[in-house]
Amino acid sequence: MNLAIVKSDIIAAFRLQKKRLTREERELQAKRDSLTHEMEKTYDEMENTLSRFNNTTEKMLIDMYSYELKALEQKYGYYLQQIRALDEAAK
Repeated sequence: MNLAIVKSDIIAAFRLQKKRLTREERELQAKRDSLTHEMEKTYDEMENTLSRFNNTTEKMLIDMYSYELKALEQKYGYYLQQIRALDEAAK
């Protein structure tokens, strides 16, 4: 009997067992992935808004971008809070 083959079979079986997630775990992971995606989109929006803010001199646009940045920061914080809560629930 080749020990290398037995060892690789044991490792493969362990990985397969580890990959099998319960339905609840899969749902939590899907929700976390969705929140992470939304958080990344929000971050990109923040970068774009900040760029527009830095490239304008009109007072009305500066005010508008300021409010938009504040709203996006709140949105980003919300997603971060939700992800942390999911991570805590998963433990």
